[in-house]
Amino acid sequence: MRIAIIGSGNVGKALATAATKAGHHVTLSARSPEKAREAAQATKSHAASSNRDAVKDAELVVLAVPADKVDEVIGSLSPELDGKVIIDVTNRIDTNDPGKVLDGSSMSEHIQKKAPKAHVVKAFNYAFASRMAEPKVNGTRLDGFVAGDDESAKQKALQFVESIGFRPIDAGPLAMARSLEGMRLLNVLAVSKEYVVLSSEGFIPHLDPSTLDIIQRALLGQNWNISRAAQKLAVSRPTLYDMMKKYELEKPQ
Repeated sequence: MRIAIIGSGNVGKALATAATKAGHHVTLSARSPEKAREAAQATKSHAASSNRDAVKDAELVVLAVPADKVDEVIGSLSPELDGKVIIDVTNRIDTNDPGKVLDGSSMSEHIQKKAPKAHVVKAFNYAFASRMAEPKVNGTRLDGFVAGDDESAKQKALQFVESIGFRPIDAGPLAMARSLEGMRLLNVLAVSKEYVVLSSEGFIPHLDPSTLDIIQRALLGQNWNISRAAQKLAVSRPTLYDMMKKYELEKPQ
């Protein structure tokens, strides 16, 4: 697949590394041609001189830029994005006031309004970059949630998600991007509250990747008490049912 990745930060480079390893043709763009060349060299991908150059022949466009740069990027590309599948990896994060960003909207829905003739899907945003580059823990594939309204676009994104090592999961319509963005905020808050510790290998206890994976499932709609899970889960990877059984977690009233 021909993949364009807009953004050469940790996320853009992690996805470029995973995609090139999977055999995709990856073109990276950045805020300058020099940055794009550096990122492309590091990830064994191709550098584009501009965002417009990156997306012109792409089957999938991965948007991996800071949330406050989205309007600028989409505005400059809007005609070129018509008919394209956009994988939105962006997040709004506010650890001091989470309610400010958990406002019943999502970056993905905002992007869809800005580029109404494109097909926006949400994916990857909930994972840290280290897991995007290597989406397995002890041989177990991490869940790759994809939300979108256009079924063809979603299937293409799910195919890409699976190709780089995730277990693809259809998370429903684009409105579910709100939950996926909430998952990312949960991950960041867990780190900031020292429920997890980051290392070069990813997460280590207090909560490990499999534990966060279970909590992410819960946040996506399994009705278990997340806060108790965050404090009491073991390091093994039980199913959600086994987790409930082992710790006698209760459904919230």
